[in-house]
Amino acid sequence: MANLPESSTFDAGVYQIETTDPVIGGPSGITNAPLKSLANRTKYLKDHVDAIEAAYAPKASPAFTGTPTAPTAAQGTNTTQLATTAFVNAEIAADIAGSLATASPLMAGTAAVGTSTKLAREDHRHPTDTTRAPLASPAFTGTPTAPTPAAGNNSTQVATTAFVRGELTGVVPAGTVIYAARNTAPTGYLKANGAAVSRTTYADLFAAIGTIFGSGDGVNTFNLPDLRGQFLRGWDDGRGIDAGRTFGSEQMDQFQAHGHELHYENTGAFGGSLNTTLNTTNLSGIMSNYAKQPIQLAGYDAPRFGNETRPRNVALLACIKF
Repeated sequence: MANLPESSTFDAGVYQIETTDPVIGGPSGITNAPLKSLANRTKYLKDHVDAIEAAYAPKASPAFTGTPTAPTAAQGTNTTQLATTAFVNAEIAADIAGSLATASPLMAGTAAVGTSTKLAREDHRHPTDTTRAPLASPAFTGTPTAPTPAAGNNSTQVATTAFVRGELTGVVPAGTVIYAARNTAPTGYLKANGAAVSRTTYADLFAAIGTIFGSGDGVNTFNLPDLRGQFLRGWDDGRGIDAGRTFGSEQMDQFQAHGHELHYENTGAFGGSLNTTLNTTNLSGIMSNYAKQPIQLAGYDAPRFGNETRPRNVALLACIKF
């Protein structure tokens, strides 16, 4: 026994066995001809049914493809009927119109759920809301931030602290000396007091002045200029007025060579020969009467004596930028 071979064909007819037909078995035998025709038709129909079923979605959790369509439900329908895009847009339009007509946003600016029964709505915030800054002259609190403009930006864009510090870098170069009307150095400066400071901590200053004012420990530190109690003088730098000076060197005080006229007791007048005067005058008498007396011209203050020569001045704190 074996199964008849089947082919997916719809045979034109089913063979009828005649009374005179001999009994012949096998796949092509006359006896099996009617069965074979019916089997072919059955397979043909099954194949077509399978193909049709494959093109349809199952009822349970169908996964549609292409562009599925469905009848559009009437506005306001609230059932398990499928919603089309036309239904959804109609509901949105009706909801917005109804919400605007029946509910006003809260002017106090407090966020609150709206009155819509179909869409979630939140009241808008308005300029009266004190948690928001106005566009005109806002007064921020806390720590406001903003994007940092590019270096060199020259516009109305808000400047951040990072932008300001970046722009100020190099405006006052390391090694610049200032005088401060305070007894502490401002931020970014050191007292110009000759101290030895770190070559790494103050790398920019070290790169600017090196060891001109002292090499510190020779490895890790260097010295600041010591400007305490000093007057500053512009470096000659080849001009020839103060020739031979090394940059950064100190210079002691001195008087330029000069002469004075003396008023002698015996003549009552200026001028004359000092030798003649001394020869005709009792020198001991002059010394006892005038030698230790300061010379004072009429209309001028009495001279002030001390251990240095100086102009009138005020003491400020010398500082150097690091």
